[in-house]
Amino acid sequence: MANEFPETKFVPARCTNCGAELTVDPSQEAAVCKYCDTPFIISKAIQNYNFETNYNTTNNTTNNTTNNITNVYNERKSAVESYMDYAIEKEKTKQQSIESERQLKQEKLRIKAAEKEKRKKLIWWVLGWIFIFPVPLTILLLRNKELDQKIRYGLIAVAWIGYVLFVFIGGRNKSTTDLTKNNQSTEITKISGTYYGVNGSILTLLPDKTAYYYYKDFSSANTDASWSYLGDTLTVSIPYYEDKIVLVTATATVDSNNVSSFTLSSSNIFWDNELYKKISSDTNHHTKAEYDEMINKNQ
Repeated sequence: MANEFPETKFVPARCTNCGAELTVDPSQEAAVCKYCDTPFIISKAIQNYNFETNYNTTNNTTNNTTNNITNVYNERKSAVESYMDYAIEKEKTKQQSIESERQLKQEKLRIKAAEKEKRKKLIWWVLGWIFIFPVPLTILLLRNKELDQKIRYGLIAVAWIGYVLFVFIGGRNKSTTDLTKNNQSTEITKISGTYYGVNGSILTLLPDKTAYYYYKDFSSANTDASWSYLGDTLTVSIPYYEDKIVLVTATATVDSNNVSSFTLSSSNIFWDNELYKKISSDTNHHTKAEYDEMINKNQ
């Protein structure tokens, strides 16, 4: 038997007077608010509720979108700041390298000027010895009949022996200077090559002062590294990517006559002091598989 009183479906509404949340029968035209005892039209109360609900939903969506945009902006800002820090640090290292090169060039020019002055003095000394001391002295001693013959010939022999020794020592000093210049010009060539790091890395120093750095966990070699050599100090600069870009600078004392091994040290937290051993004079770039093979072969 059909139910004479079908179940009433109530819907949420909001009082048009006090704003209280109510449940109403949408089939009715009006009702009285149980909170403020004010009569209200049910359709308007339902509209009030729906409007506020839609407004809150829209407002929440807008806030979420704004938050997402802010997060993306902050992430990109952080990435840009990291890159700028890296670029500034790299430029600083580049300027330091340029300054080192400038100082080295000045030192070479100073040495060259000193050598030129030394050669000039040597020429005058040689001319003096030839035209002022040995020959005239020999003539004077031969003509001097007052001195005993043995004494005259002894003085002449001493003068010419001194002259020969002077010329010999001067030529030897020139040879030493030339050797020093040749050593300076070949230092870069001697140090260039590929080195194996005992912590599991490969470092390649190129003649143009760039470098390749590969670590066993890398997918490929870092080709943004650079190096310099001044005096007996080798400096290697490697950009390290960890949350943000950090330029790690490590140094080692290297004798250019013995570049078989050296230890790179740095106070940077991203770098562990590492012993490097030269494994070849190769300065080519390699694949990950080739670098891994080098590491496994030298472990």
